[in-house]
Amino acid sequence: MGTPPLPLESLFPISLPLYTIPFPKQGLCMHLLGTLQWTRHAYDTLLSAPVKRLLIVAVIVLAVSLGYRTYGSPETGTGSLTLPQPSPNTDEPAPSFEADQRDGGSFDFSGEGTYVLAFWSTLNKDTADARPEFDRLARDYASKDISFAAVYVSNVLSVPEDEMEVPYAVMQDGSGELTAMYNVKRVPRLFLVHDGTIEMVQNGYYAQNEKSLREELDRIVEENAT
Repeated sequence: MGTPPLPLESLFPISLPLYTIPFPKQGLCMHLLGTLQWTRHAYDTLLSAPVKRLLIVAVIVLAVSLGYRTYGSPETGTGSLTLPQPSPNTDEPAPSFEADQRDGGSFDFSGEGTYVLAFWSTLNKDTADARPEFDRLARDYASKDISFAAVYVSNVLSVPEDEMEVPYAVMQDGSGELTAMYNVKRVPRLFLVHDGTIEMVQNGYYAQNEKSLREELDRIVEENAT
């Protein structure tokens, strides 16, 4: 035999008549009390013991969830209690590679210099939103010894037509080798690499991404000039 369910009266001690139907002038509180009376009536007469226990558990879970959302910190309250992004990440070594570009050339991602490497997909809306900013950044920093490259993770060779002449290298990762090397679980994912070390990682597309990336690029350019 399991533990008997808690009586609903212990949760909602109500002394109103069973079929109290409040008038508008009685106000919201009376209306809520009447509703609880109907709930208690259904609980006592219509539900079996297992269903009652399940209902009590559901009410407790709901109460805890509401408390978490209401009284949690700004970080926890918005649901950002997630695991860290997969490696490689900021301040970690960037895996080097050499890959064929879409136009037939070769792209050498070495341990020297500054690179901005983005992983995209033709089937992803955020990729379409990120591309104009990436193009703009590549043009603005073309004369500052910073290399830009985009890797399409899809195994379908379908690079957008308007990306045939762009100021950055474009690669197709049909085998998934580069995607696995950089542990890309979602796109867009962008890496800013300076002299072999990852300086910044951007996951997803957000309006402030370009501003943040520009600030880091300007810092690196200034350091290189000194």
